[in-house]
Amino acid sequence: MPGNHPPTRFIHGFLDAIVPWWSMDLYYDRLLWEGVETDRVTMALGGHEWFPGSTVAVPSGRDVRNFSLNRQ
Repeated sequence: MPGNHPPTRFIHGFLDAIVPWWSMDLYYDRLLWEGVETDRVTMALGGHEWFPGSTVAVPSGRDVRNFSLNRQ
C-alpha cells in the first residue's frame, strides 16, 4: 500500500453482481489496517448502480486533494 494513499470512501451495493461487495470489504479492511482514512456507504439492496444515498456520499464543490471524510 503506498504511503500517500488518499482518503477513500467506498459507495457500494451489497447485491452488486459485477464487483462483489466482499472485494470492496477486503480493500476497506486493508486501508483501515494501514491507517488510511476510509469509510463506506453500503446499500443493502443495491446493485452495480447509483442509489439514492450515493449523491449525498460524494463530495461536491470541494477540491478532492483536501477532502477529509470527517468533514461535511
